[in-house]
Amino acid sequence: MGQLTTNKKAFAILEILIATTLFAVMSIGAVYLALDTIQSDSKNQFDNEALLYAQEGLEATRNMRDRDFLSLTNGDHGLELVGGEWQFIAAPEDIDSFYSRTVTIEDVYRDDAGEIAETGELDQDIKKITSEVVWSWKTITERSVSLTTYLSNWPSDDWVQTTCTEFDVGTYTDTETITADSPPADNCILQIASILEPSEFFSSADVGSHGEDVVVDGNYAYVAVSKTQKGFAVVDISDPSSPSVIAELDVGGKGRYVAKQGDYVYMGVDDFWGGLAIIDVSNPSSPSLVPSIFSIFDGNQPAPDGDYMFMGIERFFYSLISINISDPENSYIEDYLNLWTNVRSVRVSGNYAYLGVDNDWQGFRVVVFPILPILSKLLL
Repeated sequence: MGQLTTNKKAFAILEILIATTLFAVMSIGAVYLALDTIQSDSKNQFDNEALLYAQEGLEATRNMRDRDFLSLTNGDHGLELVGGEWQFIAAPEDIDSFYSRTVTIEDVYRDDAGEIAETGELDQDIKKITSEVVWSWKTITERSVSLTTYLSNWPSDDWVQTTCTEFDVGTYTDTETITADSPPADNCILQIASILEPSEFFSSADVGSHGEDVVVDGNYAYVAVSKTQKGFAVVDISDPSSPSVIAELDVGGKGRYVAKQGDYVYMGVDDFWGGLAIIDVSNPSSPSLVPSIFSIFDGNQPAPDGDYMFMGIERFFYSLISINISDPENSYIEDYLNLWTNVRSVRVSGNYAYLGVDNDWQGFRVVVFPILPILSKLLL
């Protein structure tokens, strides 16, 4: 009897030890799984942030290209935003004392078939851009993300007014110089040319900087101005021989393109975080900016069409957007279309949008809207 009792006690102790061991193993496994999940989430967060910083590197370089293609000098660069404009600094660039970003610019060569190749004939109007972000995971493992694109120079045949001194300092080929009468010394930004005598300077109004785009309605011209503080101006042209600026407005960045429908002007703005401005011009002498929720990249050509507006933006993906403007005071983004290239200009006719895009091989594209305003089908 005594021996049986002793055996029962031994088995009871053994069961307790087994149960305790199983509980400890399961607890350790649960803790490990929780820690692994936390580390995985943290790792994904850093990966996503690095990807956004790499994308920002490409967009900032594209912004610099738009201002001056010659600023894209070969080599490794960091980036710095000064006065609303990106500029290169020494690489690598430190971001929050955690990430390091390097933007590398390289020459591009083409083979006999005109395709991009490692060697061949130098293409002076295109650069290869690589944006790389590097960081350390747990201060041990180095991780990185890299994005690459190609940026082209966009030469044009537009006339650009300049002085002889400025012209002679530049580099030019196959250029014809024509001497014309100068405008008044203090008034040379926006010009109205006489149709009967196109070589004769007629009149002008000083809008504070370069006039990038203009739309005329009745006695008023609405001007996109390349000026950070006041990117929009209204000019009274009731007397074409004496136009006058009657209003200026801060739209958050430099004006790029304008379009007008009804009492509203729609403007593409050179602003990385707010590329669209909607302006109430029911009283042209006192325009007002309509509050909006748009947080997009630099805006290009807006094309209002009834209750909807279609607009190209400086974004490699989702580069065409449709916006419901049935109530301009409460407009909203309806849809996006991913073209994997920047959309420069937009013209809408019926159920079709005709696009000028930032692409060396497919610079013109047509989009059809079977059911407006959904951006659904791309016709190459």
